[in-house]
Amino acid sequence: MDSATPISLTKELDYQDTWHGAVGAQYRVAENWLLSAGFAYDSSAVNDANRTVALPMGETYRFGVGAQWQVSRAITLGAAYQLAWIGDMPVSQESLYRGRLSGTYEDARFSFFTANLTWRF
Repeated sequence: MDSATPISLTKELDYQDTWHGAVGAQYRVAENWLLSAGFAYDSSAVNDANRTVALPMGETYRFGVGAQWQVSRAITLGAAYQLAWIGDMPVSQESLYRGRLSGTYEDARFSFFTANLTWRF
């Protein structure tokens, strides 16, 4: 195959096994109110040397809180918030076509908000 005009390109991404651990607790503050909180950790599927711009991944720390209100025997309303903090992720990629691309995703984080309704019939 001519590398100047490739028909296909295969790239080994060097993904590694990951693991996840979590702990959480719920506390009933009143008969119809339930509070939840938790913490989780996810290891990274890639090390710093193999991180790509297309799919930046790093170890992730997750913190979450939530509440549920039992309106009646049939209806429960809930809401929750989760912060997924990844921190700083350096990236350095070398490509035959575009040269070197390097930088850092600084203080990377995601916020998740959820609301739910449970209807028992």
